[in-house]
Amino acid sequence: MSDDIAAARALLEAQGCRVIDRLEPRASYGDLDSGEEVGQLVLIDSETTGLEVEADEVIQLAMVKLEYGRSTGRLGRVLGTFDRLRQPSRPITLEITKLTGITNEMVAGHRIDDQEVAAFLGGAALVVAHNASFDRPFTEKHWPVFTDVGWACSLTEIDWRSEGFEGSKLGHLGLASGFWFAGHNALNDVWALAELLARPLPVTGDLGLAALLSHARQPVCRVWAVDAPYEARLMLKARGYRWSPGEKGAPRCWFKDVPRVDLEVEELFLVDECLAPAASMRVVAVPPRNRYSARAIVG
Repeated sequence: MSDDIAAARALLEAQGCRVIDRLEPRASYGDLDSGEEVGQLVLIDSETTGLEVEADEVIQLAMVKLEYGRSTGRLGRVLGTFDRLRQPSRPITLEITKLTGITNEMVAGHRIDDQEVAAFLGGAALVVAHNASFDRPFTEKHWPVFTDVGWACSLTEIDWRSEGFEGSKLGHLGLASGFWFAGHNALNDVWALAELLARPLPVTGDLGLAALLSHARQPVCRVWAVDAPYEARLMLKARGYRWSPGEKGAPRCWFKDVPRVDLEVEELFLVDECLAPAASMRVVAVPPRNRYSARAIVG
């Protein structure tokens, strides 16, 4: 930061203003501890033609590969970036273009090679997305290599509200953390996620990635709130439950993935607050490799 910029910042802050920095991608997020076991992870985001996995397609895939300390959860060097466009089988709608900035002219003739994706993922122990329940099914649909790696979700596996944030969307988290970026572009979103995971959380002081890894390493069960009354829908949604329409053999009801250590508390909540009969609840283990995948719809 130049002396002039520093002086201008100090003047604005002295007048009660808050300065929000533009996010700049880094080549490294710091040096890892000597002797610490080092792993590789990939941060990922996708832009699509819509929200339905069966009907819609990926039009942009972005990834950043980084090294990280397995015990500390600290990010280290950036090992590579990947940003590709893909022409879908049907034209991109005007609504999607307005949202993402991606036009039919931009994707014309573009494809994303399976081998190139697999090579980029090589060596990574984990894929992290800021809505893995969305990104994993879409990426698995186009590139089966994504079925062979574990996934974690920074949207649901970090308790942003307990850390003082009023929302958990990337744009909100960035502004609350003092930086801004142009959202709804897959690569920009990935860089924003890297910045958030590299920083300490406001309340606990834990690094974002450390908090995520701690949660992701816990055994997880899927709780199906079978027979929960209609009147409980808002309460369930506020608690993080999602609606299953009953496809592919899954129950038609609300469900949530819960760490096994919290299972008893969740079952008590369903019985006491939602009046869901304990006998009709369904709990299944979700294998680590199946989390956030369409394969995990029933466990």
